[in-house]
Amino acid sequence: MNEGLNSEQILFLKNYEKEKRLVAFNSVQTGHEFAGASSLEIESLVDRWVLIDYIDNGFVNSETPCECGKPLRYQYIVKHHETGQIKRLGIKHFEDHIGLKREKVNRMRKEFVSIEKEVEEISNRTRLNWSLVDELGYIPSMSEDMKKQIELGLSLSKKQMSKLEMDMKQQQKEKEPDKMNSGGDLFSFDSALNTGELTEIQKENIQAYMEKEIDNPRVIAEMLVKYGLARDERYSTGKPKIYPAVCSFMGKKGI
Repeated sequence: MNEGLNSEQILFLKNYEKEKRLVAFNSVQTGHEFAGASSLEIESLVDRWVLIDYIDNGFVNSETPCECGKPLRYQYIVKHHETGQIKRLGIKHFEDHIGLKREKVNRMRKEFVSIEKEVEEISNRTRLNWSLVDELGYIPSMSEDMKKQIELGLSLSKKQMSKLEMDMKQQQKEKEPDKMNSGGDLFSFDSALNTGELTEIQKENIQAYMEKEIDNPRVIAEMLVKYGLARDERYSTGKPKIYPAVCSFMGKKGI
C-alpha cells in the first residue's frame, strides 16, 4: 500500500487511519455520526468502553496479544470510561471481553474495512499523480487536516472530495443569504432563534465544554441531552433540536 510514498506521507496516512478508526469505534458506540468531531470529543459521550489507541504491526505479532493471549496484527486498546480499566483486544473479541453487542461489532468491522479501502485509495491516487487543481481548476478553502494532506503531495479520497464539494456549496449558500431555505430540518444560522433561548445552566455548561477544547456543537448538544440538561427531541436528521441554539451560542454554522 505504501510503495512509492515518502516517510512523511506514510506517517500521515497511518495517523489518518488511526484517528478514523477511533472515531468510528466511538461513534458506533453512541449510535450517532459526528461530522468534524475528533475521537477525543466523541469519547465524552461514550458510557462504557472507548477506543483510545490502535496498533497495526503489519504482521501477526506475539508482542501485541489479545487479552486471551492470541497474537494480533491489529490490536485495539480500549478504556472503561468510569473505572479507567484498559484492555487490549482483537476485533473478534470485542463481544467476549467487553460485552459489545454483535450488531455493533459487525458495524465496526464494516467501518474499519471502509477506512482501509479509503486509505488504500488515497495511496493509489497519489501514485497516479492525482491533482486537486486538475480536478477542480483551483484550490478551495478547506480544513487544516485536508490542507496538510494536499501539501504533503497526497491525493484526496472520493469521500473527501464529496465532503469538500458539499462544504463549497455551503459556503456559496452563505454568500447568498436571501436564497437560503430555512424550512423543514435544513439548518440555517438564523433559525437558531426558533428553538428558544438557552438557559443560564445550559450556557454555563457549553462554555465549560468549550474551555475543555470540545469545539464541536453536535457533540456538545448530545452531551446536554445525555446529562439531562436538554430534552431528547430530534429532527428527522437525528440532530437534537437544541443543536441550532448551541451553534448560535458558539458562533458557529451548522456542522
